[in-house]
Parts: sequence; structure tokens; C-alpha cells
Amino acid sequence: MSTAKTISQVSKVPRQDVYTVVAILEKMGLCEKAITRPVMFRATPIQEGLDILMQRKTREYDEMQIRTRSLLQDLNHYCRETAYQEEKAQFLLLSERQARVLRIEEAVDNAATIVDSFTTPEIFRQVIVSSEEVLREALKRGVKFRFLMENPKDKELRLEIPQALLENPCFEIRYATPPIPAAAVLIDQKEIFFGTAIDFQRAMYLWSDNAYFVGIIQNHFELIWNSSSKVENK
Repeated sequence: MSTAKTISQVSKVPRQDVYTVVAILEKMGLCEKAITRPVMFRATPIQEGLDILMQRKTREYDEMQIRTRSLLQDLNHYCRETAYQEEKAQFLLLSERQARVLRIEEAVDNAATIVDSFTTPEIFRQVIVSSEEVLREALKRGVKFRFLMENPKDKELRLEIPQALLENPCFEIRYATPPIPAAAVLIDQKEIFFGTAIDFQRAMYLWSDNAYFVGIIQNHFELIWNSSSKVENK
């Protein structure tokens, strides 16, 4: 049993702070206050105090488990709602370059029948360099690729297309006249990545699986494709 004054002298804690500390310890069950004059305090025996602390931690752990389960339930509910919203979302804007490249490559990986593209010689070169393996794998599955672009006038701008691609019957390029002011990729006639500009580095891409929007662009592609000249296989 000790007074606040004695506790302060032994612990080197200012007397005014002792009252604050012992009040906290009382609430935790680690200290008892005797109604004497002056008021005295007694520490809970060490074994009993440890049991109290262990029980306290056990309760905290149980409460944390309850909160965790509640959080997971809320998160699962949110994920289901988000997935439902994404299924209904027919238009998404992809602004970050690497993100849209990966998204387009993923769509090509999942393509089942045909990939049509409005492009430019410059963009096509980048596709051949960075995504040739993705094209080859899709071609092995029998996916057909049709690239529609302007005919490069300058010999230095003429495409250096790998002969193996040109010789593949599922791979075809046609030149359109006049130049096409658009950049777009159509997957299986069901979804589209539509560039907001033909500058691939700066453009954002609008993704959509809206049947009306995809249908309009697909019909426009077919119209130009049928009136464009083929690239010779040489």
C-alpha cells in the first residue's frame, strides 16, 4: 500500500501524473484504491495481474475476429456489386498507356475468331515489335487478323512485316485511300478499343461492348475494307 507521494518518489514520476496513471490501472484491474486518509493504492498481485492482461488480450482478439469477419462480408458484398456494375458498364476510358496495352493484349489472347484494326504504319510497327508473340499465339488458334491503314508514301516508312506473318492466311493487311483518321481494335465483332487520337503515345482509349456502337464501327470497317487494296505477299 502506498500513497501517491510515495509512488511518485519511488517511480520518479511527477505526482500529478501518478493520479492519471493509477486511474488507468484501476480501470484495467491492475491497481486498487483504498479509501483512507491520505488515499492509498495497492498493486494487483503479479499472477492475478497477468491473468487479467491475458483475458484482456483474448477479448481484444475475439473482437478483432468479429470485426474482420464483418469487414470480409462487407468486402464480398462490395465486390459482387462492383462486378455486377462492371458487367453492365458498356463504356470505359483507358488513359494510362501500359494499362491499355495490357488490356488490348488480354482481349487478343481471349479472341476466338477475328481481330479487326484501324491503325497507322507507326502504330502497326509498335504492335509488331511489342506484341508479335501475342499475334503469333492467336494465329496458331486460328484467329483471323485484318489490319486497315493508310498506304505509307515514303519508302522509309514502308512496313517491314515479318514474312512468316504475311504468309499466314489468317493475317491480312489492306491500304485505304484516303487515310483513315481513326485508331481502333475490334475483337470478335463484340467489343472495341477506340482511340481518341491516332497518336498512340498520348491517346486515351475508349473500351466498349455496346452492341450498337461496336456495330457502327464494324460496319464502317467492312465498308472501307472491301474497297481497299491488298498488301502483296512479298
